[in-house]
Amino acid sequence: MRYFLPAVVINLLYAVLCLPHIAAQSLHTTSDIIPFRKGDKWGFCDKSKILKIPAKYDNASRFIGGVARVQIGGKWGMVNATGQEVLTTKYDWVETAADGVVTVKLAGKWGVMDAFGAEMIAPNYEEVRPLFAAHTAIKQGGKWGVVDKLGKVVIAPKYDNLSAFSSGNNMTTVRYVRVQIGVLFGIVDSTWKEVIAPKYDLIGTFLGSVPAGGVATIQIGEKFGLLTRTWQELAAPKYDNIGTFVEGFVSVQVKNKWGFIDGNGKEVIALKYSKVADFSDGYARVQNDGKWGFIGVDGTEYWEE
Repeated sequence: MRYFLPAVVINLLYAVLCLPHIAAQSLHTTSDIIPFRKGDKWGFCDKSKILKIPAKYDNASRFIGGVARVQIGGKWGMVNATGQEVLTTKYDWVETAADGVVTVKLAGKWGVMDAFGAEMIAPNYEEVRPLFAAHTAIKQGGKWGVVDKLGKVVIAPKYDNLSAFSSGNNMTTVRYVRVQIGVLFGIVDSTWKEVIAPKYDLIGTFLGSVPAGGVATIQIGEKFGLLTRTWQELAAPKYDNIGTFVEGFVSVQVKNKWGFIDGNGKEVIALKYSKVADFSDGYARVQNDGKWGFIGVDGTEYWEE
């Protein structure tokens, strides 16, 4: 039978066990605590060179996120601003990372700890990379996957590489992971579902806000297209060259001829021009038979021969 602590009990335990520790750290402004060498040993002092943490370490770094790396006998740990060793000096390497977590290397394997020294992900992996939403990329058997903050695998290690990205503004940020198998790229969304299997030679960065949060350039072979943030192909990879959306239109090229597609991916301006510029205030400069002129968004050509 499993027993679950009520939320009020959990909050009380947090207040008793964690808040005094946090408060102790807050008494010190870590930016004012400086690594200080005394002979061959390192400690930490304030701006007046008054020693605050004894000089007993072989090496020391600046404080980042309330903790600093320290070394004894070739092994690394971390101290907080009170001098408490939140990570004992037993690791091959430690490094602060995003969201206040610490990556550690022990016996050639990597794991993740929090800034209080609690183990989040055991050092069992060839490499680790913090992603987002308290998830971490892990490498095992030469392949990359993802685990959550409890160490549970949410994506089995099967990719040759992966990288976290985000697009949009603060109100509409979309986070996703670009995954790679061989030379091909796909997408895993923020729910850790593979929404696009690796099939593209290129998935660019999402740019702009039209349509619906911007588009990314995609490539298969020598052909280019556009991908939306709902992971649909706005334009299939069939163009020799492609621009970016300006005033709701993007220039596209096939066999040295240029035209425009709209926000639905429809070719609204025929691909018949040798050169085009982006639309500005509803008009675009185009070249045909070596002569320049202007066209409107409806395709009207403003010239006569």
